[in-house]
Amino acid sequence: MKSTFFLLILYFLLFFILYNNECSAVVLKSLAISYNDDNSEYLNFLVRNFNNYSKENDLDIELEITLYTPSNSSNVVSDYKDTLEHLLNRKSTKYDIYIYNILHTSTYSSYFVDLNKYIPEYVDMYSQNIFLSLCTENGKWIGLPLHINFSILYSNKELLKKYNKSIPTTWDELYETAKYIYNEELKAGNKDIIGFNGLFSDDSEEGLQSISAFVYSYRPSKNSTFPNYKSKEAIKALEMIKKMKSDLLPAYISTYITKDVDDRIVSGKAVFLKFWMYDYANSVYEKSVSLGDKEGISGSYMDGSSISINKYISDSNIESSVEVLKFFLSREMQKHTLLNYKVLSGIKNLYDDKDVCKFINCEIINKIQILPELKTLNDYDYYVQYKVYLSNYLRKNETIETTSRQLDDITKIYHISIGVEDSPIGLIVFVIVIFLILMMLFSLVFLFIPKFEPYFEFLTKDFWILIVTGSIAGLITVLSFYGEMVPYKCFINYFSIAISFTLRIIPILQRLISNFPGENWFVNWVRNNKYLFVNSFITFDLILGFISHLVWYDVINIYVPYNKNYKACVVYENYANFTTYLTNIEKFLVISSVIILLFMEWNIEKTKDDIKTVSQAFSLNSFVFVLLNSFNFLNFRDYFGFFFVMSLLNILFSVSNFFFIYGARILWILKKKERDKERQLESVIMKFKLSSLEDENKNYNNINFNLNLNDNNNNNNQEESQQDCRTYTTYSRSSAVLSKMINYHYYTGEQKHDSFIGDISLKVNSSLPNDVINNRYTIGSTPKRSSKAVNRFTLSFHKRDSNLYINQDQKNNSIISDTTTNTNNTSSTANNNGNK
Repeated sequence: MKSTFFLLILYFLLFFILYNNECSAVVLKSLAISYNDDNSEYLNFLVRNFNNYSKENDLDIELEITLYTPSNSSNVVSDYKDTLEHLLNRKSTKYDIYIYNILHTSTYSSYFVDLNKYIPEYVDMYSQNIFLSLCTENGKWIGLPLHINFSILYSNKELLKKYNKSIPTTWDELYETAKYIYNEELKAGNKDIIGFNGLFSDDSEEGLQSISAFVYSYRPSKNSTFPNYKSKEAIKALEMIKKMKSDLLPAYISTYITKDVDDRIVSGKAVFLKFWMYDYANSVYEKSVSLGDKEGISGSYMDGSSISINKYISDSNIESSVEVLKFFLSREMQKHTLLNYKVLSGIKNLYDDKDVCKFINCEIINKIQILPELKTLNDYDYYVQYKVYLSNYLRKNETIETTSRQLDDITKIYHISIGVEDSPIGLIVFVIVIFLILMMLFSLVFLFIPKFEPYFEFLTKDFWILIVTGSIAGLITVLSFYGEMVPYKCFINYFSIAISFTLRIIPILQRLISNFPGENWFVNWVRNNKYLFVNSFITFDLILGFISHLVWYDVINIYVPYNKNYKACVVYENYANFTTYLTNIEKFLVISSVIILLFMEWNIEKTKDDIKTVSQAFSLNSFVFVLLNSFNFLNFRDYFGFFFVMSLLNILFSVSNFFFIYGARILWILKKKERDKERQLESVIMKFKLSSLEDENKNYNNINFNLNLNDNNNNNNQEESQQDCRTYTTYSRSSAVLSKMINYHYYTGEQKHDSFIGDISLKVNSSLPNDVINNRYTIGSTPKRSSKAVNRFTLSFHKRDSNLYINQDQKNNSIISDTTTNTNNTSSTANNNGNK
């Protein structure tokens, strides 16, 4: 009994261990697309062999695969693409490994891991130029080719021999040979023959790839890149395509039909065919490399599948998926599938293997010249666009000039230049900007002509130079749009806008603060440290500009369907947004401060004209600034239109600031020279007044107080007078900010420089004239006195300017009367004789 119980326990322990090991195995799921049954069998073979390999090597990994095939999907390509995009956009972890069309690698690049970090030795095996183009994005290996295939030329040896023709070496030779044999066969009653299929379909992705490869084969030399569609080579290729479709195909075969080509590959009913490299082709065909415009130059397009790892799965699943890729992509497995399933591998040196070359024509593969990836064709919108343009040319007789320009627009990245080939706008704007810059530089001459100095009194010469320099910097922003957009130009654009704002506005802000009629420590500091004040803002822009240059900007291609593509600046770093907000807040505070100061200093006589010109500039600048920011959020379909609008606004922004603040003074000089003597005289008078006020301010500190004049004017002592001053001070501190701003707004500068401007109500003796009693008056300030001094005031009432000046004599007890020459002035003297 005990032995039986012991055996049961041992059995359960063994079962638990085995079950636990089984459950601990990582189950990986893969999603793949299969275009035919042979491909499905090949993929299932890979999965079975990996699972066997995993068990033999105790990897504890089990791989499952979900296949989209023609048998389980009515539209395998569309259904698979929709499923793939749906899963990836949701950052789904349902599948660990994806197998998809190799031409779409860059489309899904942001969802997959960089394989070079995990299997660099395998990446080296596949690092051919063609795979560098197809499988990488921004320097990252997003996928590796699981299997590939190429388009090649099939030549009917029997028909060539029958008509004593040889295999052609260029497209011109093929056209002439195919046309001759095709017409002869039609005469002989062979109605089922075609001259050359070409795969020139305008309604399938494969057909468009074939057309692109045909154009590629017309490049000038073997090492040349894809020709510009407006080039003579591309135009010649498109014209040849149209000739071949018209002369070498019957009317009923107007589009690419897979089944028709498959039938002809097997039946041999074509003079020439272009199709994938298959081993089941009829023996009447001889396989060779696709042709080109010149002998030795060709162009083939490639198909196949990439395999990638989902970057959203766990780290352990990523590591397990890496083991799957190592098995699938190993040289041994690639050779095995090539020999047994005739599936071509992306490992180039396999085609130097003698065993492989017994079954595969290695010479063709080693000579083949693959079309580089045209990334724009992988996007559905541009695929449709490409299809529309080609269809219009091949079927609707669109001109070759229009078609070549339209096709060029799909792949070409436009930029602004001073050339007129694409648009004259670049040259026009460039000439305007250069003219304005030269004009602004020349205008600085007026600052150094002595007789014009009165016109520029508002600011010092160095500040005027800063303002003009800021306007020029704003124009340089426009020049940053020229040429190919690169990251450092993004920085120049940002920095030019920021520094031009600072140079144009901060000198104005410093002058307005210095001109402020009130007194506090900040106003005094700005007056005495104007260069430090301005330099602090410039330093702020330099620091943020340096940071932005290091980390902010990158450039991406913006593709605009049915219009011109261009490059744009983008910001990738998260903290760049913080610095952007910081910059915007600083500019907003500066603008708000200037607007408030302009309002409060509006009526100061000395700077009234200057304040108005600055206000006009700010009004227009604010309007343009709103437009600039609004247009930045709009999606322009016309790149040249976008450039023109942005350039116009930037020019207006700079010119309006320059004209109203600085240029208007030049107009005064040119149009009103007769005012020179008058302005010079005013300048001398104002300087004298300022000098007098400054001397007085050095000797006295102003205080504010309320004054009540009673019908019964009694003598008050020193203590009562001090109490009145304290009462007024309390009142002034508690007054509303808006009320103070309004009072400053009506301040004209005729009052003493440091006096507080306020309204008071006066109760006056009935003996005073009615024109005095019924008016509001403004109090000037009174100087401080010793506690032992006798207070004496003289009140002078001036109806004309509604000012009340209170003067205090410090030297004696006599009443100081202000006599006036104006008949409308009345003087009243109030004596304060209480002396402790």
